[in-house]
Amino acid sequence: MRSDRERKGFKDYVSVDSKSLVHHNYDALTAYLHRIHSACPSVTRLYSIGKSVQNRELWVIEFSGQSPGSHRPGVPEFKYVGNMHGNEVVSREVLLYLADFFCRNYDRTPLVKDLLASTRVHIMPSMNPDGYESSHAGDSNGVVGRSNANGIDLNRNFPDQFRAGEPDEKPEQPETAAVRAWLARWPFVLSANLHGGAVVANYPFDGTKEGASVYSKAPDDATFRQLARAYSSSHPRMTSQHRCPAYLTERFTDGITNGAQWYSLYGGMQDYNYLNTNCFELTLELSCNKHPYAAELPRYWSENFYPLLVFMSAVHKGVRGFVLDFDTGAPLSAVSVLVDGIDHAVLTAQDGDYWRLLAPGSYTLRFVKRGYSSYSATVTVTDEAAVQLNATLRIRPFADWSAAQDFNLKANLASEYLPTIADYRQQSKDLARQYPGLVAVRSLADGVTALTLCGRIDDDDAKNSLPGALLVGTLNKFESATGEVLLRLARHLAAGYNQSDELRSLLNNLRITIVPVLFSSSNNSTKLSINNASSADCSNTELLSSATAVESL
Repeated sequence: MRSDRERKGFKDYVSVDSKSLVHHNYDALTAYLHRIHSACPSVTRLYSIGKSVQNRELWVIEFSGQSPGSHRPGVPEFKYVGNMHGNEVVSREVLLYLADFFCRNYDRTPLVKDLLASTRVHIMPSMNPDGYESSHAGDSNGVVGRSNANGIDLNRNFPDQFRAGEPDEKPEQPETAAVRAWLARWPFVLSANLHGGAVVANYPFDGTKEGASVYSKAPDDATFRQLARAYSSSHPRMTSQHRCPAYLTERFTDGITNGAQWYSLYGGMQDYNYLNTNCFELTLELSCNKHPYAAELPRYWSENFYPLLVFMSAVHKGVRGFVLDFDTGAPLSAVSVLVDGIDHAVLTAQDGDYWRLLAPGSYTLRFVKRGYSSYSATVTVTDEAAVQLNATLRIRPFADWSAAQDFNLKANLASEYLPTIADYRQQSKDLARQYPGLVAVRSLADGVTALTLCGRIDDDDAKNSLPGALLVGTLNKFESATGEVLLRLARHLAAGYNQSDELRSLLNNLRITIVPVLFSSSNNSTKLSINNASSADCSNTELLSSATAVESL
């Protein structure tokens, strides 16, 4: 009976030369990557995304069946990142070997050729080359070389949803900045960040608001669990609840774990990928021994090279397609691809292509872009290849009107209402900053915000000589439609001052004061709505507070 690998078209392949299964310092790594590129120039590109603290290149080798160096519409982008912690070296070596393996087998093994023909693969063997240079073989569970040359743990250095702006945040490191710019450059779909010190597939979220080590579920928890199992189930030891000698109490069911349930951390790269890009990333722990002796490397390569291929192929699961303009057929970028019941959006890329990783099930997808009518469709996702779902969006008629009559103000085409008083206050302040000398904002009693528009806003004489007009909206929290109309009017007047003779004349001869939301509340997060409400729903206290604010004008 044939093995699983043979049944999947993996019978005939050329293994990596056993002489290459050794440790590679920075110079050796650089030479190895150049040799691979020289041997396979038509399907590889060797590039650097930046430099480390000590001026070492952050090398990436790209594999693509066609046109290395450019994104191919409809072809997903995948990446592996290794050696983020400099003393965790198994990842560095197996990714070098993987690149060598791809080069040797591209024209020999159908599975490899098909995978690279349908996927653009980026491999970064070492994100922390400085840390590696200070580590040493035989260090099973130490920390020498873990951080970069500035002593910063790179897997605690990314912006974090729970720790934004805190005073103890470490300065962004050059390695971190380079990776963030790299993520912004290409529409990555799936990624793994390879580590050592355990044998487990770790998935988001890595942190919790309180810092407790408890399960922290991402909106795409089911998909992340499926991706983690794709790796662990292909690994010979990961699903056996293998325990590392240094951590005998650790047990991971199915060889996977939620990051925060294992231990909570902040500033991690996998959460940053998921929350700030289209990319779903896992953290794969490949070995108990962080820096094993070279004699052990062949075993780690044997254990991981097939799971690395299986995980990579998961980029072709879920739903994929293109979003086009209905009238012109032009690709639409930055379209939000939403899934009902999952609070996480991905965006279409520059060519209108998108990939939405999903676990098997039935889903309703919505495609939303400002200025266009949305489109929805229901699909059934299986464990097979991704479902193809293309969409065409029609321009909303209001978009033409906006260009002709409203100075093409995108904010005035929004189909959603601002949800809270604080949002109106912030929008008012933003408008005043955008149009200094024309728009002034001030706070009235009880936190009510007023906008004044006048071409002579800083002229003290004009304050007394010019007539004034007062427009007031949203007397209670159920009347947010009036506030929206007035805020959009303020944008229209401000934008039109330098584009319309009529509006310029109006604002040079009239002081217009706009109070979008007169309703006041001690809680700036109070939700506003357009629900029907009786007068009893607005308390006398609220009305009296609003009247006080009006009197101050």
